[in-house]
Amino acid sequence: MSSTQPHYLLPAKRQLLPLVSDPVTVVALKKAVAFNEVVKAKRTIFIADFNAVELGSYWYDSNELTSMKNDVRFQAKLLEQGGLFQTKSHIGGARYCYRGLEMFTPAGARYRSETRRKGQELVLVEQNLQREEGSDDPEYIAEIYASAANEARLAAIKAAHC
Repeated sequence: MSSTQPHYLLPAKRQLLPLVSDPVTVVALKKAVAFNEVVKAKRTIFIADFNAVELGSYWYDSNELTSMKNDVRFQAKLLEQGGLFQTKSHIGGARYCYRGLEMFTPAGARYRSETRRKGQELVLVEQNLQREEGSDDPEYIAEIYASAANEARLAAIKAAHC
């Protein structure tokens, strides 16, 4: 642990596993795949076998994608300007909800980026510490990142009112 790490609550440090230094003692495991006795499979249609109507009903066309992007931009602008201050808003007969729009606002994008950067920084610091100690504990590194991401998870749960 380093004094440069943020205030996140980190899990208790377990004993680190030593790196394998003697390659003679390493036993290569044979890779194997096992299947259940009863295998269930679904028939799928290969994309080349779709007709024009099926293609149109399964995928969005460029006009539909543009329309969806414009809707998200409109809703994010409403959220940013305070028009979606409640959990649900009805504007022009349409129902809008702010859930998931935060990342499309400048403040939300900064928060998301900063949270990710903090988590990555914690992981890099721990990796360096483990290298210096001559150990390797990827599970602990995963726990550190999960602890850092917990703040964002709790904020998302709190915001999920719609």
